[in-house]
Amino acid sequence: MYFHSHNVNDKKNPVGKANWSINNVLIKNNYFHAIYGKVIEICDITLMKKNNMKMIKGLPLCIEYNEQIFEAVLMEHNSENGTAILKINALNDKWFSIIKNDKCRLLPSSKHPLKNTLDFLIGANFTQLRGWEVIKQMYRGTKVSVAYNDRKINFFQELNSMQKNAVKAALNTNRRVLCLSGPPGTGKTKVITEIISHFNRNNVKVLIVAPRSDTLTSLIDRMNLNDTSLCSMGNEDNVSLENKIKKHTNYTHLESLTELLTVMKESDHENEAKVKYQQLAENLNYETTVNIIKNSKIIFTTSGRNIINLLKVANFQPDVVLIEEGGQILECVSWRFLSLAPRAIVVGDHNQLSATLNSEIAEKKYLINCSVMESIWQNAFEIDKIMLNIQYRMNEKIMQWSSETFYNDKMVADENNKDITLSDISSIKKNDVFNSPLLTFNTKSSSKFSEKRVDKVYSNPQEALICVKYIKFLLKKGIKESDIGVITPYNGQKNLIEKVLGNTKIQVSSVDGFQGQQREVIVFCFVRNNQSKIIGFLNDERRMNVAITRARRQFVFIGSLDMLNSVESFQKLKNILNTNGVVIPAEEYLSDLHNLKINK
Repeated sequence: MYFHSHNVNDKKNPVGKANWSINNVLIKNNYFHAIYGKVIEICDITLMKKNNMKMIKGLPLCIEYNEQIFEAVLMEHNSENGTAILKINALNDKWFSIIKNDKCRLLPSSKHPLKNTLDFLIGANFTQLRGWEVIKQMYRGTKVSVAYNDRKINFFQELNSMQKNAVKAALNTNRRVLCLSGPPGTGKTKVITEIISHFNRNNVKVLIVAPRSDTLTSLIDRMNLNDTSLCSMGNEDNVSLENKIKKHTNYTHLESLTELLTVMKESDHENEAKVKYQQLAENLNYETTVNIIKNSKIIFTTSGRNIINLLKVANFQPDVVLIEEGGQILECVSWRFLSLAPRAIVVGDHNQLSATLNSEIAEKKYLINCSVMESIWQNAFEIDKIMLNIQYRMNEKIMQWSSETFYNDKMVADENNKDITLSDISSIKKNDVFNSPLLTFNTKSSSKFSEKRVDKVYSNPQEALICVKYIKFLLKKGIKESDIGVITPYNGQKNLIEKVLGNTKIQVSSVDGFQGQQREVIVFCFVRNNQSKIIGFLNDERRMNVAITRARRQFVFIGSLDMLNSVESFQKLKNILNTNGVVIPAEEYLSDLHNLKINK
């Protein structure tokens, strides 16, 4: 732990949106936790669910108390009552000075999000790393075989031919690098779980890295493996490190030390005695963690977690590093993990949401916004790349624009879903215009449907009314609330739609909030509608790709089709919506005219 001054207004700080702070935060308690170690429990109304802070486990934070700065990590957050438990990283007795029921200040961590990567780049002797040949091959710095002989295997699950090829390639030890692209609905997660199951059976040590803990949880939940061979760092599941510590033989002793420290903290014991027993507890906790990792075969971790030194101490040397959702992990961040093993498998889709540093300054100045998936797909040898092409999610008309724009028109809809529509699951008739897989409520460029902007917050009230009216129609026809999703790029529109919808289970969210999900119906509110045809960040084609491909049976576009003319690929989308879908004039839909003028 380093105690230092912290200037949240430091203009040299490259972390774009990190200059916030919460004053007068209540310290509910501070104690030694058997698993987390030194913790502070805080409480503040700002931490309740109405706030827009992303209070996710593992978030680095700072506590300012009596002119001292304590670096901390968020371990638990309860948005209902505004409480949070922070793990303190202090290495000395300053932690004992924190007084219960006192006030502190909560700040973002002063550490740059890429500090671990920078430390690695400065200190690494690259040519001596176990994954040096992997990194060389990623950038065509070495020769590769003209062909690989991927052997036949018996599969645990039923797979299509391309999925089987991907699994066989992943298990081929002669392949140093494999880049597996999984477009929406093509069964990428299914392929990964198949690969991991084979690695587990063959006693292959694997380090699995993902950008978020929910991605890891999704993988773990789909696998039926022996819990003793798996260890998940930072997740809340059966194989999490925390749960494994609780089941370890050392845990009873850890609890005893924790109880002793609690008693000593409330008493008049000298700090020297407190520090002594605190160190005993911390050492036992660390030894237990190392023992668990040493006896694991497959370890799951997020890319932001700094576990490299822990792996070294435990002598965990992976045979393979598997990166999931590689399109959301920065290229430079991936090097730390790829350097650990002689083989690497990178899975993802760089045509969906990309990696982000949350800092426009850093991305533009240092050009570090490229993901590892995008980098490998662009630079690696063709023989090291495989794309899954059969999608099992959506109607083929919904798939068309994405396939043509991003996947060289190679995506194929499976027979079981190529023609699915709402009439299969509701009282909507097959020949009804509202049964179309592609439905547009075209607001054109009418001033009535113009965007509204208040204090840099965008909304479009008329679009919101169309959205809610159509949702009520769907519910009346028997579509479940859980089968409907609303995507809109702007928080102002999100809040407006939620207000008009009222109390409902229908999720209204940004594109980011729907990544990895699907609904029978997706209603997309474009919001932007102005004479200058300015659409702002909506010109990111990848976001539109994610939005459209969340839908299974129907994608509904609410907005002005003329606004799509500002981006070349969106012109193609406009043509597809016009040609293969149903277009309804928005003004007439709102006016409840019985004889709608519809382009079909």
